[in-house]
Amino acid sequence: GFDHYDHSIPEDKQLDATTTWAIRRAITSKIRGCSIVLVSAGMYADRYWMREEVRIAKSLRKRIIAIKPRGAKRIPRYLNDHSIDVIGSYAP
Repeated sequence: GFDHYDHSIPEDKQLDATTTWAIRRAITSKIRGCSIVLVSAGMYADRYWMREEVRIAKSLRKRIIAIKPRGAKRIPRYLNDHSIDVIGSYAP
């Protein structure tokens, strides 16, 4: 029961950026339009650009919610430390 808009970069319309600075600027402009940032806490969550998205969101004072994949028992520590909440299912 909430309104949302997917600010992700579509797979079929790749980011037109070739330098780290340009990529960071593009990500920042996407996150700037959000009030809450949802972050997948799956197996790729510890990659450089995922960490960078969290860092950018924190610098813009955006609230971060980590989404734990079904069956996952743990998530990366940095997500646990920087998220206002961790949601998802747990299957023992």
